[in-house]
Amino acid sequence: MTTINTNNMQLLMGNQAVAHAALCAKVNLVCGYPGTPSTEVLETVLALTRAKVDSCKKTSADLAKRRHEAACANTPSEVDTPSKADPPSKADPLAHIDPDVMPHIEWSVNEKAALEVAWGCTISGGRALVTMKQVGLNVAADPLLTIAYLGTKGGLVLYVADDPGPISSQTEQDTRQFAQFAKVPLLDASTPEEAFNMCLAAFEISERHETPVILRSTTRICHGSAPINFYNVEKYKAPLLSDAHKFKSSLADTCEKSLPPSGMLKSAYSESGTGKSETNTGKTNLEIGFTRDPRWVIFPSVAYRAHLALPKRMADISSDPVFAKHNYLVYGENVNSESDNKIGIVAGGASWAYLLDALETTGLSDSVNLMKIGAPYPFNDEMAANFIREHASIIVYEELEPTIERELLRVAGANQIITSIRGKLTFDTLVAGENSVDAIAKSLISILAADAKQNIWLAANHNETMLQEEANSKQMVSKATDTNPHQPAQPTHLALPALSTQTALSTQPALSTLPPLPMRPPTLCAGCPHRGSFAAVKRALRLLNIKNATCSGDIGCYTLGNAAPLDMVDTCVCMGGGFTVPQGMHWAQIGAIQGAQAGAQDAALSGAHVAASEGAQAGAQDAALSGAHVAASEGAPNVTTLATPHLGFVGDSTFFASGITGVVNAVYNKAAVVLFVLDNSITAMTGSQPHPGTGVRMSVNASANDATNAIVIADVLRALGVKHVSEADPLCFDAAIDAAKDAICFTSNNGLPSAVVYKSPCITVTKAAPLPTVHPEKCTLCKLCVQTIGCPALQQMSVSGHDYIGINDALCYGCDLCVQVCPFNALVSARTKDNADAKGDTNTNNLRQ
Repeated sequence: MTTINTNNMQLLMGNQAVAHAALCAKVNLVCGYPGTPSTEVLETVLALTRAKVDSCKKTSADLAKRRHEAACANTPSEVDTPSKADPPSKADPLAHIDPDVMPHIEWSVNEKAALEVAWGCTISGGRALVTMKQVGLNVAADPLLTIAYLGTKGGLVLYVADDPGPISSQTEQDTRQFAQFAKVPLLDASTPEEAFNMCLAAFEISERHETPVILRSTTRICHGSAPINFYNVEKYKAPLLSDAHKFKSSLADTCEKSLPPSGMLKSAYSESGTGKSETNTGKTNLEIGFTRDPRWVIFPSVAYRAHLALPKRMADISSDPVFAKHNYLVYGENVNSESDNKIGIVAGGASWAYLLDALETTGLSDSVNLMKIGAPYPFNDEMAANFIREHASIIVYEELEPTIERELLRVAGANQIITSIRGKLTFDTLVAGENSVDAIAKSLISILAADAKQNIWLAANHNETMLQEEANSKQMVSKATDTNPHQPAQPTHLALPALSTQTALSTQPALSTLPPLPMRPPTLCAGCPHRGSFAAVKRALRLLNIKNATCSGDIGCYTLGNAAPLDMVDTCVCMGGGFTVPQGMHWAQIGAIQGAQAGAQDAALSGAHVAASEGAQAGAQDAALSGAHVAASEGAPNVTTLATPHLGFVGDSTFFASGITGVVNAVYNKAAVVLFVLDNSITAMTGSQPHPGTGVRMSVNASANDATNAIVIADVLRALGVKHVSEADPLCFDAAIDAAKDAICFTSNNGLPSAVVYKSPCITVTKAAPLPTVHPEKCTLCKLCVQTIGCPALQQMSVSGHDYIGINDALCYGCDLCVQVCPFNALVSARTKDNADAKGDTNTNNLRQ
């Protein structure tokens, strides 16, 4: 057993632990697309490798200096003696990083591209780590399912972070089910320590079985912190349980088997691996490099043979000790092994940690048996069947989908075992959202109380307690449901009894009795340029007398444009959908057109709408823009009418990730849509990561200010064939309005897509500008500023009994949008020499750059 030296430990987030583990495994490439909660992995890898490079440079410089000094003193023999080296006062925090293996690091344009880049590295013998969140796995699905067939050469690990809640995602997708669908083995971390250990194991499993491996985490694991020892990674064991739980561990001997030394994982092409290439014995995959092989080309015949081999591969992985050790049993000390009424509890992921705390809190630690599922796919049927046979009732705790519960039901059915299995499918546990210690404790006591009535569970000191106060249970359940939006309505037979003073829980405050947290509606930051973009487009529509426009949004900060008073996001489905959804809306409208008459002077829209321009002259040959917009079709005799303009919004990072495809689709199919790119020079929502539009790369040697590789979005739009492309600063309000008007008119008059790039940096990457001056006496309290831009820095104030709209200096960022909106000069820019002309000066309204 490895002795843990506390001097060699660091407090790390789960994401940071995975980054350290990847470097311990001598990863050659780390790539991904930023998506909360997985983002910090790449950032940590970059920070660590840069620090290691700097440390090596410093060490080399110091060594050269000492050699020079020693040479001058005629004592060169003492320079390189270890005893003469500077003794470290503490362990080197970078000692586990091999300076000879510095990985390539990149933010890829999307998850699909990232996985394809990573696979190219692994079939050339390198190890690769790809990071993404659960919805990003959808983007990577196309290559992933094929890679599962073709296999890998070097280790390929996908770190996928699920988001129960959801906290920062559009869905609660469960990656465990995706792994089953894709036939890719998955490890499920329940603590940051496990995330570290499982990452190491994932690389070994990947290389041993020539398959990609998914390491799943969740938000609480990604952002939770724990002390990690990563200096002695030769030994691997299951995480130790707290003595407070008083469990007797039944871990198998395989749990104590050691991993190979760091960086020495077995080669899948060596004699100790699969033995597929006898000539490569003794060489690492990276030394072998890429070798041409028909297996890398997914012809139908190759796919068929690969599919036939997948079941055997999954069976081998399930029984692999390095994989199987993540599933283990823990028996309670007071459980009578001969009893026929034992209770078994199964859990995985973060729910395992919650369960341990809930058992300790309720005093039930010694009275139940546990099965930890850290490797949910491929599932260990034999272990599960034995555990089910031993217990009269099984309770399952997991987050998101009932993945483990379904597997247990399958195993029980296949082995004809009659046992009660309860969880999400029986509505005994939370069916959505995150679990918690409190939720599991309440659910557990409720289930055991119901079992006690049927004499299934008769543990001392608990049965009487649970039954004596059951009359009060309905009230407690009602309160819990009211304060927890994720708590499902409980069936009456599962009513939670009040807890007695005989239990440990009675000494702690019940979470359900605490007041609910106050709601804080999400809003764009004060000074956010997206506010100016949406407000400008909204004003343009009003000036054009357009009341029926549709506005399709996308994933990012600008999704918040749906809130009042902006109210400019009607749809939001997934990344890139902001450019493609409006095309579908356009074609749905065009589909209602029954064919305009050739040479018609008026463009007629079938059945419902007559596109007659208010004031358009009879016999006009041009399509006129008005309340119902007429779009001439490329000068053809038939004239198409746009009864409703369709607008699409995406951010700059999203544009590169998946928006470009939508632009190509619009140009190719001549969809009459107006596309807006909201360019704030950063990937803001996930923590200010760069993207191709910034030119800044993740390279260790890249300068933070290196923008020589920046890709200009407007140039890309023009190159793709968009005929009308304009650029404007959204904080120069009048110019931004004019840009939107011109684009809408172009599309309406020509029936072709147009685009506007609104470019202004996010407040996280630029300095605040001087704040506007407020003149309370000029404010009429018309609230036009509040109703137009809805900036949180604008607040109603009072001075000498006069109410006015003032500025909260602690929130204001000096964007001057409010100055440009105010019709009474009550708000005056601090950046103009002539305050009287400040409102009309659009050339000085954005000097933050």
